[in-house]
Amino acid sequence: MEYQGQLTLEDVLNGHRIYSHKRLVWWIHTLRWFGIGAAVGLTLALSEKPLPPLLIICYIILVLGIIARYFIVSRETKKHFAKQQILFLPFRSRIDDSGFETHYGKDSIYRDWSQFTGWIESEKYFVLKQSVGFCVVPKRVLSNADQVAQFRGLLKHIFEMLAHQPLKSRLRRDGTFGAH
Repeated sequence: MEYQGQLTLEDVLNGHRIYSHKRLVWWIHTLRWFGIGAAVGLTLALSEKPLPPLLIICYIILVLGIIARYFIVSRETKKHFAKQQILFLPFRSRIDDSGFETHYGKDSIYRDWSQFTGWIESEKYFVLKQSVGFCVVPKRVLSNADQVAQFRGLLKHIFEMLAHQPLKSRLRRDGTFGAH
């Protein structure tokens, strides 16, 4: 199966958000415990014994730090991807049972399926997960609903095969996983 297109910064950032969803779940749990801490802190603050002003100041700084970190990380992520101009070149990709090949002008990248750890589908994107990193395929670059269904079917087939392949057979001599 072949397709072609061009990614936008928005595509890459949305792919990153989808790929990073597990980290988002971690943040939700962190904020839940932070909320419990806030409730305990409020209870202590309303108790008969006055809370030391230094503790209140530290708590406010902690809250502001968490909020600021969210905005700073978002801005830095955007800058990081914006600098990688190869991501935004027109491309042509071929995907089949053996792997995933992408051509950017004169350059090309080939990835064996064993380099991928899974995939996620959203309303607008397919995100192919790697142990470190991801590949985003916007559904708009696929020509029609049939090609979207074909792409989805191929991914299901590939990852079902990989799931049934013994892990040891994907182990390289250097101890990492991937193609031999």
